[in-house]
Amino acid sequence: GFPTLLSRCTCFDTSGTFLYQYKLYFADKKTWLTIKFFF
Repeated sequence: GFPTLLSRCTCFDTSGTFLYQYKLYFADKKTWLTIKFFF
């Protein structure tokens, strides 16, 4: 099935890197997936 977009944030990680972060949830697999895009 298609994942559910739980949250999306534009933030800085611990090292101060600017990134976009998407948090996805796959209901059928009951797994989380966090995708980060660095700039």
